Amino acid sequence: MHLEVAALGFIKTIYNFVMGLIGLVFLAFLGYVFIVSEWQEHREQQQAKEREQIATSVAQASRERGLGDLNKLRQEYLSRCSIDELLALEGNPSEICEAMADALLDQSQKREMKLSDQAELGYQLCALEAEQEDADADEWCDRQEWIDYTLHDAVALGLCAFDRAWVFDPEYASHLSKRGTAVYLDQELRVDCGSRLFEEWDYDGFFDGAPEDEEWPLVIDQVYEALESENRGRVIALLDSHEFGKDEHFDLWLLSLFIDDRFTALLPAVLERNGGKVNFDTNYYNQPLSQAIEADSPKTALLLLDAGADPIRPHAYGRTPVVNAASHGMLDVVKELVSRGADVNGVVGSESLDFAAPLRWASWNGHGETARWLLENGATITPQDPSQFPMWESGQILDDAVVGGDLKVVETLIEMGAQSEEPLRLFEGAVAGSNPDVLLLLFDQGYELPEVKYHDRIYDAVVDVIKEEGRGRVENGVVIFELLLERGFDMSKTHESGWNYAHQAIIHYAPPTIQLDSDDERAPLVRKQRVRFVKRVIDEVIAAGIDIDHRHESRTMLMEAADGGQPELVGYLLDLGADATLENDKGQSALDIAVREGRRLTAYWDDNEALKTRFAEVIEMLGGTRDMLRPPEERASSGGS
Repeated sequence: MHLEVAALGFIKTIYNFVMGLIGLVFLAFLGYVFIVSEWQEHREQQQAKEREQIATSVAQASRERGLGDLNKLRQEYLSRCSIDELLALEGNPSEICEAMADALLDQSQKREMKLSDQAELGYQLCALEAEQEDADADEWCDRQEWIDYTLHDAVALGLCAFDRAWVFDPEYASHLSKRGTAVYLDQELRVDCGSRLFEEWDYDGFFDGAPEDEEWPLVIDQVYEALESENRGRVIALLDSHEFGKDEHFDLWLLSLFIDDRFTALLPAVLERNGGKVNFDTNYYNQPLSQAIEADSPKTALLLLDAGADPIRPHAYGRTPVVNAASHGMLDVVKELVSRGADVNGVVGSESLDFAAPLRWASWNGHGETARWLLENGATITPQDPSQFPMWESGQILDDAVVGGDLKVVETLIEMGAQSEEPLRLFEGAVAGSNPDVLLLLFDQGYELPEVKYHDRIYDAVVDVIKEEGRGRVENGVVIFELLLERGFDMSKTHESGWNYAHQAIIHYAPPTIQLDSDDERAPLVRKQRVRFVKRVIDEVIAAGIDIDHRHESRTMLMEAADGGQPELVGYLLDLGADATLENDKGQSALDIAVREGRRLTAYWDDNEALKTRFAEVIEMLGGTRDMLRPPEERASSGGS
């Protein structure tokens, strides 16, 4: 009894000690977190103080020097604007430069600081960050780069002086445009010309940034909830309570809730209350028509066009509505847009500086009917003046069309003179398009496979079709693979680890072992075709001179097939002469691997009779018995050997 009490006392002492130790560790951890947090806060405060000191010092020095002769300062700013490099597609370049100089001068007077001083401030702040990161300030920081960005901002602000303007920067393939009451950078709001504030998130430049976005009115959320709950009466009541015309921004936001085809029937109620307004100055590149097309809502798009939506106002990436409608395969919308003045080549009104974009995107996305209609109604593949379209590539149209896989479209384009300048891109696309007839057409036209070093990339496209990814169909993938082999497709590659195409195919592209009970009516066909594909890969690898018992990470092709429970492949490899007695670096033969993996999988899916049958067949092919699939203890208890 005393011993028991002593033992309990000892256990209690140990328990209290351990719990106390845990408590101390926890308190130490909390203390550490607190100290780190305090240190981090102190560090941030110190850094903010240092930044403030630098800003104050530079600003003070600038004020002491003064701006000098304002006319000379303006001329200095004007000289920084290179008219030769400024591609003004709308607006006079010299007038845009004048507006840029005015914007810089106005800001210099407001801040009492020259652009050069502001560049120095930017450099010193950057140098401070470099020092904190233990980096070289001269490598991190560039005064001229800071000035270049500011000049870009100044051009943007200067465009506010124009009713409409559009400036393209060929070096960065980006553009600034004045549309409505704002200036946009690549269709994203850049400057609100009313407030003259920059809208970029966390803007920190020579000019002034806008505060955080204002919250939307409660009615936006209320209408959305009523629409989702299909409460039509509530929607109408909310529309009646909204004061249309007070804030165009929120009127656009509200109308946008009705873009979905589910709510098209209610859209006339909105238009009745907002005076039929479907074209807005605010958010110029994100109008209701463009939203409807992007949302795959053709009924809404057609209704908006009937209500007067601008058929050529550009939206996403500067493309006109006909480009995006063609890209989505909205043939009825494309026809309506063209009937209302849209250009089948997507050029009129475009700010993408691209050509034949409707045809390109319809073809690439596999919308053959839309692409054929465009071709039948005047779409061309070459601009009269290519210099007007710096983004256009002469060979792109054919490269895109083969991805779509429509033979008639590809044939028509070739008849019109379309050619590819990138064989790799062309063949990758043709394989991805999953139409063997398109591939045959390319071969008939004299196109040859690219260099052997690029065959890996084409093979990746083949196996995507075999796996039925994208528009792929496994049966087409097998035919395409065989066509490529006929044209010299190389299968001799081995990876430094021992990997070859056959190992890869057996492991990754043979039919799944587990999913044998799929309800998909195509499952038997897919299974048969994938086995056919893997067998053909094995044939070609061996024909390329690779030994049938070649190893990848000590495993032969036969071992991989056994591991996957693939009786069709195990039998095929054995017939070709694969050695079943070989062992991997763990001393396991193909039979050992099949038994181990078969037991593991069938124990987990114990009611999957098809799975058991497949592994049992593999084990028998390798010289074992079906009974080996049962665990040893189970066999022993039943008297099995």
